[in-house]
Parts: sequence; structure tokens; C-alpha cells
Amino acid sequence: VAANPAGARWPAGGAAAAPRPMGENTGNAGWETPPTQVAVAGAASGAAPLGIDLRGDLARGPEEADYRGGLEAYQRGDYPRSVQSLRNYVSRNRGSSLAPYAHYWIGEAYFSQGKYYEAILAYNEIPTSWPDNDRVPAAKLRQAEAFAASGDVQDARIYLKELIEKYPGTPEAAEAQQRLRSL
Repeated sequence: VAANPAGARWPAGGAAAAPRPMGENTGNAGWETPPTQVAVAGAASGAAPLGIDLRGDLARGPEEADYRGGLEAYQRGDYPRSVQSLRNYVSRNRGSSLAPYAHYWIGEAYFSQGKYYEAILAYNEIPTSWPDNDRVPAAKLRQAEAFAASGDVQDARIYLKELIEKYPGTPEAAEAQQRLRSL
């Protein structure tokens, strides 16, 4: 089982729907496939972690060039360029329907680099600025994962419990229940 540069491990085979147990304070023992592989495989088919459909994330017009460039850089593993492109997109298109998705991918890029604090802040922008967006439960779950990966199990538990209470019946709430049991 190889670890990514940040030391986090991911579910075997990169299956999007597979539960990803959060480990003790060591952060995520037993994980194998880095999130980049899950996201890359998912982006090609329209699927993503937790079965999130990326087809709605795909930008079509020339004004979304930074968004497309950010996703492409993420898929190549060029996380700093991904963050830069996605931040450029958001700064010029704050009111766009893609802006919350851009913040989600900024969080993913930071998470993939082991920059958990920055990931937490990027994910937090979604429920703060777009509380009714369909990506809010996924962002909350990823915040909890970032806390756990950084060794902050207490805050991970808080975010998982909040997710379960605020978004019952969602796939993310079911995943949060499993992860909460493993902490």
C-alpha cells in the first residue's frame, strides 16, 4: 500500500462509492488510491467521489477557459496551476453557477497536496456563499476528511455529526455515519 506524498492512503482500486475509512490520529490508515486517480477516472466518465456527477461541472464557453484549465491541471496532477486557474475563474465569475464547483476543486487540489487547512477553507466557501448548492454535503464531508487527515479527529467528528444532522438521507450523510464509526 503506497502512500501519496502527504501520507494519506485511499480506498483500494479508487472506486468512487467505496467507503474510505478515516484512521486514528495517523490519518487514514488503509487507504490506497490517491484522490487524483479517483477524480481523473471519474472526470472522464462524469462520475466522481461519492458518485457526484461532474457533467454539470464542465464549462462550455470561452469565459470558462480558466475553469476548464483548472480541471485539466488537476487531472494532470498540476495542483498549483489548478488552484491558480480556478481562483482566476472565481475572481471573474463569482456569480457563475460554476463558482461553487470551482471552490470544490480548489479544495480537492489543496487536499491532494496535503494542504489540509487550505482545503478546509476552500470547501467552507461553498456552504458559506452557496448554502443551497448541491455540492454542500460533499464539501462538508471533505472538510471532515481534511480535519482527520491533519490529525484533528475532534473537528472531524464535529463536521461529520453536523453533516448527518443537516443532510439526512444523502449519500454523504451515509458515508459520514460510516466514517464516524471508524474514528
